[in-house]
Amino acid sequence: MKQTNLKYSCLIAVLYFGMNVNGQVTPQDTLPKEQKIEEVVMIGYGSQKKENVTGSIGLVSAKDLADKPNSNPLSSVQGKLAGVNITNVGTPGGSPRVDIRGVGSLTGNTVFIVDGMITTDISYLNPQDIESMSVLKDPSSLAIFGAQAANGAVLIKTKTGKGKPVFSLNSYIGFKKVTNIPKMVNSNQYIELYNEKLINDNGSSAGSLSRANFPADTNWYDEIFRTSIINANDFSAMGSLGKLNYYGSVGYLKDEGNLAAGSGINSGSGFGRFNAKLNLSYKVTDNITIGNNFSFSKMRTDISQNPLLTAFIAPPIFSPMNSATGNYQYFNGYNIANPRAQLDQFRSQKMRKDC
Repeated sequence: MKQTNLKYSCLIAVLYFGMNVNGQVTPQDTLPKEQKIEEVVMIGYGSQKKENVTGSIGLVSAKDLADKPNSNPLSSVQGKLAGVNITNVGTPGGSPRVDIRGVGSLTGNTVFIVDGMITTDISYLNPQDIESMSVLKDPSSLAIFGAQAANGAVLIKTKTGKGKPVFSLNSYIGFKKVTNIPKMVNSNQYIELYNEKLINDNGSSAGSLSRANFPADTNWYDEIFRTSIINANDFSAMGSLGKLNYYGSVGYLKDEGNLAAGSGINSGSGFGRFNAKLNLSYKVTDNITIGNNFSFSKMRTDISQNPLLTAFIAPPIFSPMNSATGNYQYFNGYNIANPRAQLDQFRSQKMRKDC
């Protein structure tokens, strides 16, 4: 760069993309040495610098996942990657559907490769344990992993220890509420519309309803929905001791779900997960490294029949419970199940362990 002699000392600031801002009092304008930012991505058969990769790869970092209170890591990626459509199933702990650049197969699933292990479900993973997530969005996934990756592939790398010891404690609590619930008619409106229909259909009011015979006024969505709590607590330790690198973590997540079943085997739609993870690596020589990657998870999923449709069509003139017998109220003359009874009586619990 051409040097310019200045009569007086002045402050010169140079700013342009890819280099630092440098300001100094000098009669000569000097530029700092260029500093390059390198980003490494996983490509299925190793890792490369991002600028050297020719395929289409989306990258999600640990920072993008850590601050999202979701039971499944995929839910935290929603809306962050172009060409990747993530559809949540709505149930706590459920595995979202992932479509990469459209649906490549009607029956196939997106393949997940977690630390080199192939799986089709990552609901057992704690989002706090993930270091990076690379999404292969072009035919390279099919070339590397075969027909099972026809709908794309997601490469996940979990955290490993390095540097000085770091201890982390993360805890959050949140509340979930169902929104955009359809506004339903009350009992007075239902009886008025029902009697009007009788007259229009039959020309008489024979068989009409009255509030004296049906004093109840039930909003069935209020009966099956509740405001629920989601809570997660995680503790991790990472670092190195000489040639030994370590990362260990334990975590527990509880998602109550928004379906409000009565007392019994489960709450209707809850989900709980306990995680433990230990990553160890020891550098024997410059060319030899041995290690261990251990993970354990235990999950509990509450299952119940979905009462949303019956809650939509159930008449508000009936009560959930029969006050005379103390049992569930059945709708005489209507071929409709009691949503409250459907939710309370038809439920089960599924346990799953992964290690």
